[in-house]
Amino acid sequence: MNDRVEIGVYDKNLQKDFHDISSEKNESGKWHRQANLGGGISNSAIWGDVNSRPTTTALKNKDIILLEGWGGDIALGREMQAVIFEFCGKQIGHAFLGLASEDIALNIHANLTHAGWKVALPVYALPRCEKEKQILKAWAVGADGISIYPMAGFLSLSFADGDATESEIMRYNISLNDRVITPYFIKKGVASAIDVPKGGIKIYQCPNHDCTVINELREGRLQLSVVDKKNGWSLIEFDTLSGWINQPLDENGS
Repeated sequence: MNDRVEIGVYDKNLQKDFHDISSEKNESGKWHRQANLGGGISNSAIWGDVNSRPTTTALKNKDIILLEGWGGDIALGREMQAVIFEFCGKQIGHAFLGLASEDIALNIHANLTHAGWKVALPVYALPRCEKEKQILKAWAVGADGISIYPMAGFLSLSFADGDATESEIMRYNISLNDRVITPYFIKKGVASAIDVPKGGIKIYQCPNHDCTVINELREGRLQLSVVDKKNGWSLIEFDTLSGWINQPLDENGS
């Protein structure tokens, strides 16, 4: 992965209670928490100290946590849109995906060639809470802009310092992220239509005829969403079905 790093933490007045803005049910205006994994945290470090790890060091306000990982649907290779971070029960920041991830494409799914992300989290901007709640988690935002998927790995953190003072904040002079991701803030998907012939259309696990057939579309005119394309193939979502098809689509969606 390359060295592009985002500052991923919001100002504290923008950090919202995670369980007020998310649900395991599909509730309007909230993140829809899913059970299946959407990627993982692959590495963590403290900026400028290659020998220290955030999970084994009492963090100081001057420290900056570096995280990197990847996001994607393991089964279908569906790309995720962003990563949101939960800490002390709050949504505290985000990062966007798009970094090169050749290792993930090789070992997880061939479609996930740019599924990587990297983020910097200034410690002084993190909330403080009871020790048992000081767990940093990451969630991947799906193509629909509302579904979020847990990422493998989490970080249990501890602090040497309390809340940062005004003078500390001014001294660090770090511009925090002032653009908060909310449900439907980002959404990928093109409304399309398709005329399915009498024999149906096979849905594949990946964009290749050698891949496993996982389902099929039945005869008729269908409205669906295209969330990715590759070499003439389309990754579609239709009702509860999702997968790759190799068939012309009407992207006017009518």
